[in-house]
Amino acid sequence: MDLYVEHDIFSVDSFIGEDMNNPTIQVNNSQLVETLAQFPPEGLKRLIDQLFKKKLYSPLPLAEITREASRTVKRSKLAPETAVEAVLWARSQK
Repeated sequence: MDLYVEHDIFSVDSFIGEDMNNPTIQVNNSQLVETLAQFPPEGLKRLIDQLFKKKLYSPLPLAEITREASRTVKRSKLAPETAVEAVLWARSQK
């Protein structure tokens, strides 16, 4: 099954054969969240890993992440220690 975003509606296509019609199930964001909430954490990790491997999802460029993080730190008036702690935590994640 492939998952893709179409106009803020998530669609799941199941491919039966090349010449057959592709049935589509459309769900809104809350239905998708409810469905994903039923997955165990390891199942969600595998799903996200598959999206990365298929290049269906690519992370934001580092410059954009850094820019957004700087805005958030300034807007929230976080202490420098909090920002450093957040960076250390993020780097420890796999």
